[in-house]
Amino acid sequence: MATALPHVGYTVPKVVATINPIQFLVSDVGRGILDSNIHTLGTSCVHDCVLKPSDVASLNSADIVFYVDERMEPYIKKLRGPGKALIRLSDEVELLPDRSTKRANGSSNNVNDFHIWLNPDNAKKIVEKICSVLSDADPENAQIYRSNADSTIAGIDALKLKVHDLLEPVKNVPYIVAHDAYQYFDSYFGLNFKASLTAGHTLHTTARELSFAKKTAKKFGVKCIFVSDTKNSYRLISKHMKITVVDPIGKSIVNNKNGYAKLIEELATQFQRCLEKTDYKE
Repeated sequence: MATALPHVGYTVPKVVATINPIQFLVSDVGRGILDSNIHTLGTSCVHDCVLKPSDVASLNSADIVFYVDERMEPYIKKLRGPGKALIRLSDEVELLPDRSTKRANGSSNNVNDFHIWLNPDNAKKIVEKICSVLSDADPENAQIYRSNADSTIAGIDALKLKVHDLLEPVKNVPYIVAHDAYQYFDSYFGLNFKASLTAGHTLHTTARELSFAKKTAKKFGVKCIFVSDTKNSYRLISKHMKITVVDPIGKSIVNNKNGYAKLIEELATQFQRCLEKTDYKE
């Protein structure tokens, strides 16, 4: 997306990151310079959501807005105009097709999966883009942004090794998810995803989808389901199913320092704990 950077001279820019994972990375790159000038939307919402008045105010006053994609954050379309840099981060990575659109009813939509931050290599590319944008907008502090970016990338490389070692013993254990937000994560670390309950961006589970999940669980011996909440309907799949709540955007992380690493580590730990407790045998 070609948008001219705002002319901010040597004034520290006001920055908004639409969701927590992006804010974590912006905070790491801008540490020491932008600490009080980085904001995320209070809802940290993806897909369809209603912005709070404070979110609208933050977006309108920002010099730079980092976001994933208009198809994930459609409200971005309303912000187009002069004097504001809208940085679409999905342009920096190779997008995967949304595998959850191929459902039991045979439907298949030509859409992409935009949960791009859950692949650590994508996060590194995002860090590079953030560094470039901030350096252009605030050249006086470009060396600091570069140093912070290098440190962040080194941390992500170390994180990859740590998470790989954690998940290696359980990578073949099958599982299903309620909402398929984890493709970039499980494909990167080689996990054994079998099915999702809902299609595309839909978060509501139908009776037909529950039936499909039940058949899938029985067919592959699935004992783990990863969900974003604890709806009783998930119990209908199997009374023996282990239901684990996971968070792909880091809602519970309050300290932005190393927030991205915390997000990925917490997600990996939740996967590992559920999968290791199954009696699955190859």
